[in-house]
Amino acid sequence: MKGTTPDPHGGRSELSADLLRGYLARLRSLLGSAFDKLQLAEQRGRSSSTPPERRHSLMAVVQLIEAAVRSFATDASPVVDARAAAELKLLFSFLDRWRAHPLWHKLVTALENEYEHTIATLGTASFLEDMGNRVELQENSTKRGADVLLLAADGHEFAAVEVKTPRPLRWPSEELSQSQADAIVERAMKKAQTGHKGQLARRKPGMLVIVGFHLSASDLQRLETAARAYLANASVARRHAHIIGIAVLSMGAEEQAVVQGRAITARRLAGTLQVRLARNPGYRGLIRLSNQPTQALHPDLTKVEKVFGHLELAPTDEQITTSCPTCGTAQSLSECGIRRDGGDTVYVCRKGCQALVVVSGPEDSAWPGRGYRLGDRVIRNASDLLVAVPGGDAPVILPGGPDALVKMKPGSDSAAP
Repeated sequence: MKGTTPDPHGGRSELSADLLRGYLARLRSLLGSAFDKLQLAEQRGRSSSTPPERRHSLMAVVQLIEAAVRSFATDASPVVDARAAAELKLLFSFLDRWRAHPLWHKLVTALENEYEHTIATLGTASFLEDMGNRVELQENSTKRGADVLLLAADGHEFAAVEVKTPRPLRWPSEELSQSQADAIVERAMKKAQTGHKGQLARRKPGMLVIVGFHLSASDLQRLETAARAYLANASVARRHAHIIGIAVLSMGAEEQAVVQGRAITARRLAGTLQVRLARNPGYRGLIRLSNQPTQALHPDLTKVEKVFGHLELAPTDEQITTSCPTCGTAQSLSECGIRRDGGDTVYVCRKGCQALVVVSGPEDSAWPGRGYRLGDRVIRNASDLLVAVPGGDAPVILPGGPDALVKMKPGSDSAAP
């Protein structure tokens, strides 16, 4: 997806000049004077008779957003570069997710000189955590940003995770050949320095993550194939026994439709993360990487799909979607994080913003706007739930309740469960 044109006939789009101006204002607020410094350097470079060979990636995104804002003012059919808008949405969501981390301010500062590595690091940390791993961001003494550490279960041993952002994988205009993918993987591993003193030194387990931007499905497949072949050959040669594996991560964009009944009522642009993981068959370390979604760690929780289990054609969590009131991300319940809160099951936005759905026991008295009782459980949803009933023509909508997540019933002296 490169450009998108807001189409009022196909559902109102969230994309607007005001929204994009808001993105730029937030970015300027984050970077402070560094934003003006980078923008001035970008303007000078573009007007120079000998422009720099490599532009600042973040300023290239800013230029595309500014062009889209102008397009809304001058064109009957304004065009927004979806790649640029989605990339900023991802950046903001990552920064929001890790805001409480002690290194947050250093990560923001690092956007000035190490933008691609910083967003890639945050994306990698988010992915690993979502897959049930314990992740820690640790300051890098040689850089202004941070490295990712994948912690073992006991919290004392860890595996280093090295993130690489190869230049050919930054918004590629052509699909990769297999030989190009092979070369990218081999070069990334070589730069990761797997010897005695490198980033992925042999003294502890390690993992390589190769991050690209807006890669096609075939690009991801070829890079995964290259990673598997590299590790298979290394295993035969008895090399890299301390390497857990190689992950290929692509940050992309997709336009999502919001459906009510049979009509598309709105369209929203979302940033996406696609991951391919190649495990090392020759790995001999003790630290194990989890690649199971967080929900798989809680098989005993009462999920929404179980509440609907009495139906003859019961929907699964994968067939039930909602959206986050905070970030606007549409997601199926199977994509959400999940945790226990006393006797309740709590679904959390996949980006960590807030609770979206709670499955709880019934309360002593009815509470309008609280949720929906089915059998001995109550479903409390902050936003509309769209339930795709197998064999049905249109999804069933359970409107979000204004008091779904409120902890205390109005006029009550005791907290609600």
